[in-house]
Amino acid sequence: MIEKKNEGQLVDSIVVIACLDSVFVKVNSKDTSGYLIDFIQRFSEENMLNVSYKLFTHFSEAFHDFLNHPNRILLLPSTHASVIPKGFLLSKPVLERNLPLSQSVLTELVTTNHARFFAAKSFVHNVMYGALKGNLSTNLNVLTSFAVNHQDSLQLDRLNGFIARTDHRADIAFLKHYYFKIGLPSSMRRYRNPWLTKGNISPFDDSFKKYSKNYALDWKLVAAISFKESRFNPIAVGAGGAYGLMQFMPFVAKKYQIDGKSTPDQQIRAGCKFLSNAFRSWNSITSEEQRIKFTLASYNAGTGHILDAQRLAVKYGLNPQVWDGNVQLMVNNLSLPKYYKDSLVRSGPYHGHAHQYANLVYQIYLSWKVF
Repeated sequence: MIEKKNEGQLVDSIVVIACLDSVFVKVNSKDTSGYLIDFIQRFSEENMLNVSYKLFTHFSEAFHDFLNHPNRILLLPSTHASVIPKGFLLSKPVLERNLPLSQSVLTELVTTNHARFFAAKSFVHNVMYGALKGNLSTNLNVLTSFAVNHQDSLQLDRLNGFIARTDHRADIAFLKHYYFKIGLPSSMRRYRNPWLTKGNISPFDDSFKKYSKNYALDWKLVAAISFKESRFNPIAVGAGGAYGLMQFMPFVAKKYQIDGKSTPDQQIRAGCKFLSNAFRSWNSITSEEQRIKFTLASYNAGTGHILDAQRLAVKYGLNPQVWDGNVQLMVNNLSLPKYYKDSLVRSGPYHGHAHQYANLVYQIYLSWKVF
């Protein structure tokens, strides 16, 4: 649990309280999944926190445990903007939906706001009055937030900071789309249907699938790189002499035995081999999502620069195992003398855009993966 060591300092662990349901938390024989699990995993990874869960069958049980035990974070799947619960603090919303009013929503509204329930002008009172008359057809703007006790305001600040940073992030947007069918922002929708239709991504899908399988990769990830690099153009020539579907620089292409005359099939084979080598080099990254982003950054910038950024992340108190907002920040900083002149930096300055590239390609990959 979260315990205060000194003023303003927290032990690096959290306990999250929630109810079992089909969307936010679901437990089966293989694993525990759901939007809450995926969201908290990202929060804990990017803030270097250990996380544990207390799961209940009924919301009233979870709420009672939360009220009687400090140092907890409670998931409130359904709250309403007009209701301000008393006795604890609410985070910024992590999800917003328009839903038909249901008995479960009513139960949570009343349970978390029982002190206000009997106020004549209370929103909850009016909703319940309508429910008693049998009218449950009202559509409600339902917010999902976290609650903490007043003494845990420092944890709330950390949680709110994360929510604000990820509000428009691709991975969070796709989580919302995957679990709740919430539409993707327009900036992400353009990657949903590239080039061809009828389930095809590119004219080279067969080659992507064949060689990705050989190297134990997801073919859509390799295709996402090719889309970003060349828009699936096997004769594309880029800055610095990079060429082909995967935009290999000449010195890299030579290592992987391709040249400007290589067929698309040969280019894709070389791209898969290169990507597989990069992915294996980051086997110390335990999160698959973060490992993919490190791999993508290495594909764009070279592993040396990413290792430099990782060492700088340690020096500046960031998590070297997390790309987002940690190593990613240091990759961007490698263009500044203060950072690239540091004795920890072995590959010199870096003026590229790997800090954006990794997240953009991962965004494209996710947009194809969920369809």
